[in-house]
Amino acid sequence: MRTWLLWSTATVLAAAAAEDHGRAAVQAFFAPGGITDKRAVYTGEMLATLNKPTMGVYWGPAIRKEFRLLQVSEAAAVHAVRATAPDASTQEWYAFVRQSGGTLRLEAVRTLALTATLAGLVEALQSKPNRSAEEEWRYRNAQLVLSSDEKLKALLIQRQEALESLLPLIAGGKPKEEAVRSAIRGMHFSLARQPPPQAMRRL
Repeated sequence: MRTWLLWSTATVLAAAAAEDHGRAAVQAFFAPGGITDKRAVYTGEMLATLNKPTMGVYWGPAIRKEFRLLQVSEAAAVHAVRATAPDASTQEWYAFVRQSGGTLRLEAVRTLALTATLAGLVEALQSKPNRSAEEEWRYRNAQLVLSSDEKLKALLIQRQEALESLLPLIAGGKPKEEAVRSAIRGMHFSLARQPPPQAMRRL
Protein backbone atom coordinates (compact mmCIF):
# COMPACT_ATOMS: atom_id res chain seq x y z
CA MET A 1 0.00 0.00 0.00
CA ARG A 2 2.81 2.44 0.92
CA THR A 3 4.69 1.64 -2.32
CA TRP A 4 1.56 2.34 -4.34
CA LEU A 5 0.98 5.61 -2.49
CA LEU A 6 4.53 6.81 -3.21
CA TRP A 7 4.20 5.85 -6.89
CA SER A 8 0.81 7.54 -7.15
CA THR A 9 2.06 10.78 -5.57
CA ALA A 10 5.09 10.89 -7.87
CA THR A 11 2.92 10.24 -10.94
CA VAL A 12 0.49 13.02 -10.07
CA LEU A 13 3.28 15.54 -9.42
CA ALA A 14 5.09 14.58 -12.63
CA ALA A 15 1.94 15.02 -14.73
CA ALA A 16 1.16 18.35 -13.11
CA ALA A 17 4.72 19.62 -13.57
CA ALA A 18 4.46 19.25 -17.34
CA GLU A 19 1.37 21.46 -17.42
CA ASP A 20 2.29 24.19 -14.94
CA HIS A 21 6.07 24.54 -15.39
CA GLY A 22 6.83 22.69 -12.16
CA ARG A 23 4.50 24.74 -9.98
CA ALA A 24 3.03 21.62 -8.35
CA ALA A 25 6.46 20.65 -6.99
CA VAL A 26 7.06 24.19 -5.74
CA GLN A 27 3.68 24.37 -4.01
CA ALA A 28 4.26 20.95 -2.44
CA PHE A 29 7.60 22.14 -1.03
CA PHE A 30 5.94 25.13 0.63
CA ALA A 31 2.76 23.31 1.71
CA PRO A 32 2.31 22.34 5.41
CA GLY A 33 1.87 18.70 4.43
CA GLY A 34 5.30 18.45 2.83
CA ILE A 35 6.33 15.96 0.13
CA THR A 36 5.80 12.21 0.52
CA ASP A 37 8.44 11.05 -1.96
CA LYS A 38 11.15 13.69 -2.27
CA ARG A 39 13.26 11.61 -4.67
CA ALA A 40 10.46 11.86 -7.21
CA VAL A 41 10.31 15.65 -6.89
CA TYR A 42 13.91 16.77 -6.20
CA THR A 43 16.94 17.05 -8.45
CA GLY A 44 20.37 18.69 -8.26
CA GLU A 45 21.35 20.18 -4.93
CA MET A 46 17.92 19.49 -3.43
CA LEU A 47 18.83 15.78 -3.29
CA ALA A 48 21.22 16.66 -0.45
CA THR A 49 18.21 17.73 1.65
CA LEU A 50 16.20 14.48 1.46
CA ASN A 51 16.35 14.07 5.24
CA LYS A 52 15.41 17.65 5.99
CA PRO A 53 11.85 18.98 6.36
CA THR A 54 10.43 21.06 3.53
CA MET A 55 9.91 24.76 4.11
CA GLY A 56 6.16 24.26 4.38
CA VAL A 57 6.55 21.71 7.16
CA TYR A 58 9.05 23.97 8.94
CA TRP A 59 6.69 26.96 8.72
CA GLY A 60 3.45 25.21 9.50
CA PRO A 61 0.00 26.31 8.34
CA ALA A 62 0.11 29.89 9.66
CA ILE A 63 2.16 31.26 6.75
CA ARG A 64 0.23 32.45 3.70
CA LYS A 65 1.92 31.88 0.34
CA GLU A 66 1.50 33.55 -3.05
CA PHE A 67 3.07 31.96 -6.13
CA ARG A 68 3.96 33.48 -9.50
CA LEU A 69 5.98 32.35 -12.49
CA LEU A 70 9.02 34.54 -13.23
CA GLN A 71 10.89 32.82 -16.05
CA VAL A 72 10.32 29.77 -18.20
CA SER A 73 12.10 27.79 -20.92
CA GLU A 74 11.54 24.33 -22.38
CA ALA A 75 13.66 22.67 -19.70
CA ALA A 76 13.50 25.01 -16.69
CA ALA A 77 11.47 27.61 -14.83
CA VAL A 78 11.79 30.02 -11.93
CA HIS A 79 8.92 30.60 -9.50
CA ALA A 80 8.63 33.41 -6.93
CA VAL A 81 7.00 32.71 -3.59
CA ARG A 82 5.86 35.49 -1.29
CA ALA A 83 5.40 34.28 2.29
CA THR A 84 3.33 36.39 4.67
CA ALA A 85 3.37 35.75 8.42
CA PRO A 86 0.47 36.47 10.81
CA ASP A 87 2.17 39.72 11.84
CA ALA A 88 2.03 40.83 8.15
CA SER A 89 5.82 40.61 7.68
CA THR A 90 6.81 39.18 4.30
CA GLN A 91 9.72 37.30 2.79
CA GLU A 92 10.49 36.55 -0.84
CA TRP A 93 11.62 33.08 -1.94
CA TYR A 94 12.62 31.77 -5.37
CA ALA A 95 12.24 28.16 -6.50
CA PHE A 96 14.17 26.81 -9.49
CA VAL A 97 12.87 23.77 -11.35
CA ARG A 98 14.64 21.86 -14.12
CA GLN A 99 13.87 18.96 -16.43
CA SER A 100 15.11 15.68 -14.95
CA GLY A 101 13.92 12.14 -15.52
CA GLY A 102 11.22 13.27 -17.93
CA THR A 103 9.62 15.85 -15.64
CA LEU A 104 10.31 19.25 -14.11
CA ARG A 105 11.76 18.77 -10.63
CA LEU A 106 12.74 21.14 -7.85
CA GLU A 107 16.45 21.93 -8.24
CA ALA A 108 17.06 24.77 -5.76
CA VAL A 109 15.31 27.18 -3.40
CA ARG A 110 16.76 30.61 -2.65
CA THR A 111 16.01 33.66 -0.56
CA LEU A 112 17.93 36.88 0.04
CA ALA A 113 19.73 36.36 3.34
CA LEU A 114 20.65 39.78 4.69
CA THR A 115 22.81 40.36 7.72
CA ALA A 116 21.79 42.67 10.52
CA THR A 117 24.49 45.07 9.30
CA LEU A 118 22.33 46.50 6.51
CA ALA A 119 19.27 46.88 8.73
CA GLY A 120 21.51 48.50 11.36
CA LEU A 121 22.84 50.94 8.74
CA VAL A 122 19.29 51.97 7.81
CA GLU A 123 18.36 52.42 11.46
CA ALA A 124 21.49 54.47 12.20
CA LEU A 125 21.06 56.74 9.18
CA GLN A 126 17.34 57.10 9.79
CA SER A 127 17.97 58.48 13.26
CA LYS A 128 20.61 60.92 12.01
CA PRO A 129 19.05 64.41 11.73
CA ASN A 130 21.41 65.85 9.09
CA ARG A 131 22.57 63.28 6.54
CA SER A 132 25.21 64.18 3.98
CA ALA A 133 24.44 63.65 0.28
CA GLU A 134 26.38 60.37 0.29
CA GLU A 135 24.71 59.19 3.49
CA GLU A 136 21.30 60.04 2.02
CA TRP A 137 22.08 57.96 -1.07
CA ARG A 138 23.28 55.01 1.04
CA TYR A 139 20.15 55.26 3.19
CA ARG A 140 17.76 55.29 0.23
CA ASN A 141 19.70 52.56 -1.60
CA ALA A 142 19.68 50.30 1.49
CA GLN A 143 15.93 50.82 1.79
CA LEU A 144 15.56 49.52 -1.76
CA VAL A 145 17.63 46.44 -0.94
CA LEU A 146 15.36 45.71 2.02
CA SER A 147 12.14 46.30 0.06
CA SER A 148 9.85 43.50 -1.06
CA ASP A 149 9.51 42.49 -4.71
CA GLU A 150 6.05 44.07 -4.73
CA LYS A 151 7.38 47.46 -3.62
CA LEU A 152 10.29 47.30 -6.05
CA LYS A 153 7.97 46.47 -8.94
CA ALA A 154 5.75 49.43 -8.05
CA LEU A 155 8.81 51.69 -7.92
CA LEU A 156 10.07 50.51 -11.31
CA ILE A 157 6.65 51.12 -12.85
CA GLN A 158 6.65 54.58 -11.32
CA ARG A 159 10.09 55.33 -12.76
CA GLN A 160 9.70 53.46 -16.05
CA GLU A 161 9.64 56.60 -18.19
CA ALA A 162 12.76 58.01 -16.53
CA LEU A 163 14.62 54.71 -16.95
CA GLU A 164 13.59 54.33 -20.59
CA SER A 165 14.85 57.84 -21.31
CA LEU A 166 18.36 56.58 -20.49
CA LEU A 167 18.35 53.85 -23.17
CA PRO A 168 19.74 56.07 -25.97
CA LEU A 169 22.67 56.97 -23.72
CA ILE A 170 23.74 53.44 -22.81
CA ALA A 171 25.66 52.78 -26.04
CA GLY A 172 27.12 56.26 -26.18
CA GLY A 173 30.60 55.60 -24.78
CA LYS A 174 32.19 56.67 -21.53
CA PRO A 175 30.93 60.31 -21.38
CA LYS A 176 27.35 59.16 -21.76
CA GLU A 177 27.95 56.27 -19.39
CA GLU A 178 28.84 58.80 -16.71
CA ALA A 179 25.55 60.61 -17.40
CA VAL A 180 23.69 57.32 -17.04
CA ARG A 181 25.53 56.55 -13.82
CA SER A 182 24.65 59.97 -12.40
CA ALA A 183 20.97 59.57 -13.32
CA ILE A 184 20.81 56.08 -11.84
CA ARG A 185 22.34 57.30 -8.58
CA GLY A 186 19.81 60.11 -8.55
CA MET A 187 17.10 57.42 -8.34
CA HIS A 188 19.03 55.75 -5.49
CA PHE A 189 19.82 52.72 -7.67
CA SER A 190 23.19 51.07 -8.21
CA LEU A 191 24.57 50.66 -11.75
CA ALA A 192 25.60 47.10 -12.65
CA ARG A 193 26.77 45.43 -15.84
CA GLN A 194 24.18 43.23 -17.54
CA PRO A 195 24.99 39.51 -17.26
CA PRO A 196 25.12 37.33 -20.41
CA PRO A 197 21.62 36.58 -21.73
CA GLN A 198 20.08 33.30 -20.65
CA ALA A 199 17.78 31.02 -22.62
CA MET A 200 14.89 31.93 -20.35
CA ARG A 201 11.75 33.89 -21.16
CA ARG A 202 10.83 36.50 -18.57
CA LEU A 203 7.13 36.82 -17.74
